[in-house]
Amino acid sequence: EGENNTRQLFVYKVQNGRSSDLAKVLAIAFGQTNGSAHPEQLGLQDVEKSSPVIGSGPPTAANGASGGPADSGSAGAQSVPSSGGNGASSENGGDQTAVATDLTVGQLSVRITSDETNNAVLVYATPRDYAVVEEALRKLDVPPYQVMIEAAITEVTLTDQLQYGLQALYHNKYTSVGLTQSTTSATPIQNFPGFSALYAGKTISAALNTLEGLTKVKVISAPKVMVLNNQTASIEVGQEVPILTGTATSVLTSSAPVVNSVDYRDTGIILRVTPRVNSSGEVLLDMAQEVSAVVAGSSTTTINSPTISTRKIATSVAIQDGEVIALGGLISDNRNDVASGLPYLSRIPVLGPLLFGNINNNDTRTELVVLLQPTVVRNVDDGRAVTDELRQKLQGLRELLPTEGVP
Repeated sequence: EGENNTRQLFVYKVQNGRSSDLAKVLAIAFGQTNGSAHPEQLGLQDVEKSSPVIGSGPPTAANGASGGPADSGSAGAQSVPSSGGNGASSENGGDQTAVATDLTVGQLSVRITSDETNNAVLVYATPRDYAVVEEALRKLDVPPYQVMIEAAITEVTLTDQLQYGLQALYHNKYTSVGLTQSTTSATPIQNFPGFSALYAGKTISAALNTLEGLTKVKVISAPKVMVLNNQTASIEVGQEVPILTGTATSVLTSSAPVVNSVDYRDTGIILRVTPRVNSSGEVLLDMAQEVSAVVAGSSTTTINSPTISTRKIATSVAIQDGEVIALGGLISDNRNDVASGLPYLSRIPVLGPLLFGNINNNDTRTELVVLLQPTVVRNVDDGRAVTDELRQKLQGLRELLPTEGVP
């Protein structure tokens, strides 16, 4: 009984995630009782690893730590005796920092330290109190979900039957396409100034084939990225365009040079997605899609900066694992005037273009449509399945490519 009341140092080797994150969660879970305490009120502080983090507690017997579980290389705890002050020092030097937290809730009194160098959580407590902390650590230290996000950024040409955009596919006339208006299973959380629709098929390629049966579809980009749950994946393909933001010159000297301030703006195809997986399998996607380009011949002599054409989609949607959702509604009008006529005669001033020439006005309307499909990777088997699928696609692509001249 007396040994159970002796405070000891236990080392929990974190297998998934960061030890500092677990230490912060424990500080809130065990130290914050009224929901209004701040980290400094919980005793959360940065300390040097060579400082007496653990030894600041009451002295204990050196043999009082022999009852802790041994370190077997897997997730678990190792009991280390407190030796009066430098038990937290590391052979890596004292330039690293740890986070120490004194937690007292009822009869539970522990000190928690995050060792970021070894990715471990150090707990200074009695064996009985540590059992409570260890149970919480084991429940928190689980492999995080990963999400494979497949996207297709497309430009859909709007023909006569789709002159009002792809929203026309919602009507009964085009229900065979397979796009249905979003319900509770895929609902934009924010007010999205366009439309969102679910596709009844299982893959994005099937959705593209369906759209190509109605109109011309141009795939601008088709990225695929794996990202951890609650982390942001970013894909940028384009150029950095210099933009003049200001000019300055000295008023004291007439021959002083003009100094320009220039910023660089990312243009091209930019996609940022943050997935959040619920326990029910639903995936919340915070996404921002931008397609931008410099307008040809748009630089002005006054500011000498280009005009950038931008189309953006930013929203949050909830979708089931494996479903395909389409986001669109950004329509742009393009007009190209093509002059034709008889050689030489059509170039006669004033009368030539009228009598011997012709001007064709090509007006096209396109709609930016983003197709997204999240696939949750919960374990190693799911990860291998995704990897095998990518390997098979690459193998099929290799068979289609020409092999002449390739070693």
